[in-house]
Amino acid sequence: MIAERPSLTLVHQTHSRWRFRVEISNDLLDWNKFEKDLYTLFPDSSWLIRINQISKSLIIHCTESASSLQRHSSSLIQAKIIQVLARLGVSSIVTTPLTPVEVVLTNPSFDFHSNRGFMFGFANIASAFFSFSVLLVSLSLFTVGFIGMFVPFSPGVWLIMLGSIAFDLALFLRQPFVKVS
Repeated sequence: MIAERPSLTLVHQTHSRWRFRVEISNDLLDWNKFEKDLYTLFPDSSWLIRINQISKSLIIHCTESASSLQRHSSSLIQAKIIQVLARLGVSSIVTTPLTPVEVVLTNPSFDFHSNRGFMFGFANIASAFFSFSVLLVSLSLFTVGFIGMFVPFSPGVWLIMLGSIAFDLALFLRQPFVKVS
């Protein structure tokens, strides 16, 4: 069995809050001692520390009273945590920095499903009404066209083709309002 190397991963950060995942086996780390040593580097009056042993997460939050201090960088916070872990005998920690992610918002005027207001509801009802009406016209064209195929010199085939076009139109009218998963 290969022993995993201890790791410290920055999962999320804001200007005053950092969340780390501490991947260390429980027999290597005394979590209570770890928390006490963290409070020596991060004083109680300016910092809040939350440790979840089950998910192995560590949250460090700079309170409002410490906001007058200069902004703390994630590398400084991470270095302090590594320092505490080194004091507890956990060495050669692999650190993983936070990967920057950019959230790109879609243009709401072009996203038809996100705008669920009055106009969307009205358009949905109107689409359903027109689609059902065109579907009834399609059914009648199919019926008359089928009967017309047996009557000489009647446009039965043309009526069936018009009925299929009307059926496609009925489906097309409902397409923006129906999500297929």
